[in-house]
Amino acid sequence: MSDLDVLLRKSKAALEAMSPEERAAMFEAQRQSWLRAMAPCEHGVADWEDCPDCRQPHLSSKGNME
Repeated sequence: MSDLDVLLRKSKAALEAMSPEERAAMFEAQRQSWLRAMAPCEHGVADWEDCPDCRQPHLSSKGNME
């Protein structure tokens, strides 16, 4: 059995052990996280990876050659 199979079985077992309320709370937290990730950046650009003001600090701190 691969590592992935083991992780999938553990994940499935954890999900099945949750109460309906716990499951609903987990899915709502995932939904909220997704919504935050899909919101425009503070500069109004739909995708922060396309925003030069958002990207620059990350590029300069990681030493990328762009």
